[in-house]
Amino acid sequence: MTLPSLWELALSTAGGMLLGIMHFGGLHWTVKRLATSRRPLPVLFASSLLRCLMLAALLLYFSGFNFLRLVVLLIGVMGGRMLVIWYSLRSSDTSKGEGQC
Repeated sequence: MTLPSLWELALSTAGGMLLGIMHFGGLHWTVKRLATSRRPLPVLFASSLLRCLMLAALLLYFSGFNFLRLVVLLIGVMGGRMLVIWYSLRSSDTSKGEGQC
């Protein structure tokens, strides 16, 4: 087993961030839509199932079943989560019109 190069680890981190943005951005979108949905339970179930299966499959595919790459991808996913949290807090602050909590 050979160690991935620094370039591969950087690409894995960036790819993990994109996966995290897709997963947690989808969660953010789903939660915003649940309030107006006529049938929220099937929407929530379908969204959760689709997001989790997509994330797991793409993590395994991009890691190539290499443990170090998988860990770096997961670190990137957490970075993408932080970006989605930052975006959602920023967008909720600007919707209040004051810009402060």
